[in-house]
Amino acid sequence: LENVGIKRFTKPGEMLSGLDGSPHDGDYSLLELTKVICKEFKVTTEEFAIKITKSVPFYDKLSIKQFKDIPVISGDVISEFPIHKTNKLLNSNFNGSKFVFSTGGTTGSPKYCLYGTDEFNYIAKILSESYIKLGLKKTDVVLNLFMAGNLWSSFSAVQKALEYCNVTQLPLGGLASSEEVAKLIDRFNVSVIFGLPSTILSIMNDFPNLKVKSIFYAGENFSKSSQEIIKKNWQTKDIHSAGYATVDVGPIGYQDNTCVGSEHILFKDIVHLEVIDKEAVVTSKIREAMPILRYRTGDKVEIINESEDKIKFKLLGRIDQRINIWSSRVELSELEIAITKSFNKKVEFQISIKEDRQAHKVFDKMNVIIGESDLNNSISDGQIIQNIYEYCIDLNKTISFEEFNSKVDITYGIFTASDKTGKVKKIIDSRKIN
Repeated sequence: LENVGIKRFTKPGEMLSGLDGSPHDGDYSLLELTKVICKEFKVTTEEFAIKITKSVPFYDKLSIKQFKDIPVISGDVISEFPIHKTNKLLNSNFNGSKFVFSTGGTTGSPKYCLYGTDEFNYIAKILSESYIKLGLKKTDVVLNLFMAGNLWSSFSAVQKALEYCNVTQLPLGGLASSEEVAKLIDRFNVSVIFGLPSTILSIMNDFPNLKVKSIFYAGENFSKSSQEIIKKNWQTKDIHSAGYATVDVGPIGYQDNTCVGSEHILFKDIVHLEVIDKEAVVTSKIREAMPILRYRTGDKVEIINESEDKIKFKLLGRIDQRINIWSSRVELSELEIAITKSFNKKVEFQISIKEDRQAHKVFDKMNVIIGESDLNNSISDGQIIQNIYEYCIDLNKTISFEEFNSKVDITYGIFTASDKTGKVKKIIDSRKIN
């Protein structure tokens, strides 16, 4: 019916019956009776991508006639052409209302991303549908603990999605104290929490006897051992991903009841996924204000099942130089600046990340290993930690210095090399991907 132009139809034989209370007197316009989410998609992702290049200055001088002509880009391009200085990455034909969000980047070159209001609402709508399929009900009281403010997008996107779910929500934000969160859970009988794993784990460490039915998480890995201890302490029945998405790209995948651990289903209708050298490279069909075409996500993925209707893939961790930890994004470049500042020269170092468990508590630990040649130095470990906190811009927005200081160690010694290649990696992340 859609293919021949019919947009609405009723059940056979019920065209004139209507429902009690339905207006038939012509007093209501179509716009008053409907909620416009997004225009219907009539072209493939590849066709959309080729067409959109004609209105984005960045692609002007390129001869793009087929999808493979579109260059693969990374976040460096977004930093190189920031939207507050140039329209290079913007769609010149887009005239709707817009949001600006920030994603990563160093102090000197933050990455800003532009979203049209309609596309943002559509994102929230498709996310809400995945939450409902995973068991979210109208009767649930939901606590939104994603980070709010600072041009972060996750809190706003989840808040909008929960509106479509018709739940009762408490839009508190992840910077609230554990005490305040615990009071709200008790007072309002909160049944579901949305938030970053490290935020949720921090609350559980302080209040291990709360009761929460379900958890939806995103932004970081949620290890199997961490999930087990939360289920045991909080008697939590279900823990699901709130969706695989990045601020740069938008939504990429969702979970259904067949997904285990870090498995996700691709939003196939709106996202084109390529796996290049094990990295997810994504083209979004809904990003029109600031189109995202063949974008390197920095995430390592593996496609584990592919059919005409569904593509299931598994997240395997980061492939680039970023650490997602303690509700923050820590860039290797920021660590290099901080450590160089500490020693007043460039020194060799390695970052080791692991999960630490103590009784009913579980949290991530970072060990900064400095090469043995710099062992005899006059700078204190405390000053190195202070500099890391200062120069890693996400840390001082999301975690107190006292908490950060308690989870970081500075040691001197020999670096760990890869068992397979013998190469020394800058970042050794021993946290298990669930």
